[in-house]
Amino acid sequence: MKEKLKIAKEQLINKWIKAFDEIGEFNFAESKTVKIKYAITSRFDLHDDKNGRIKQSGKLWDKKPDDKMDYHEYGLDHNGFPTVTKFRHSWNKID
Repeated sequence: MKEKLKIAKEQLINKWIKAFDEIGEFNFAESKTVKIKYAITSRFDLHDDKNGRIKQSGKLWDKKPDDKMDYHEYGLDHNGFPTVTKFRHSWNKID
């Protein structure tokens, strides 16, 4: 039991280290962002790609919704493809 706990702890630490290493990937993707659009629900489904293109499912807005609403923020590159996405939870004030 003690050995299994030690292995689980090492695996958890390795996952955290890997997650922090991936922050650079987010920063790289965010650097390709040329415009930001907003939506009140998710607008891109990676499982619904056709021939390598991700279909947008719904309208995106130029202006951020009211801060009292939950919303998705999409960074788009010069081709209009999503580079990063963020989600705002209005009740908990968490991005």
